[in-house]
Amino acid sequence: MTATALVVLIVSLAVVWGGLAASTVYLRRHPEEDDGASATPTAPIVMHDL
Repeated sequence: MTATALVVLIVSLAVVWGGLAASTVYLRRHPEEDDGASATPTAPIVMHDL
């Protein structure tokens, strides 16, 4: 690998992993508030015999 390729590799890895670390730290400091509305249904799923 050339020096340019190594620099691009290191920079791109730093951006990806740095963004992951920053978002993890942010979510730990500012957790999402639960407003009671969830995406999952609260009623049980009823299976009927066919």
